[in-house]
Amino acid sequence: MRRWWNAFWDKPPRGVLLTWAIAVCLAALWACSYPTPNGWILILGCFRPAVLVAVGWTAKTGSHFLRHGS
Repeated sequence: MRRWWNAFWDKPPRGVLLTWAIAVCLAALWACSYPTPNGWILILGCFRPAVLVAVGWTAKTGSHFLRHGS
C-alpha cells in the first residue's frame, strides 16, 4: 500500500484529474447555456466539484514539485 501511495504522489497530475476537470468544465458550460430562469442553480451545482478538482490538482502538483524540485 505504501509503495502505491508514494508512486501516486510522485507523478504530476494527469489522467483522472484531467478527466474530472474536463467533465466539470463541460457541465458548467452546459449549465451556463441552459435557458431557464433557475439556471444559476445548475451553475452552483458545478461549484463544489470544481473546487474539489482544483484542490486535488493543487495538492498533487505541489507534492510533485516538493519531491522533485522544479
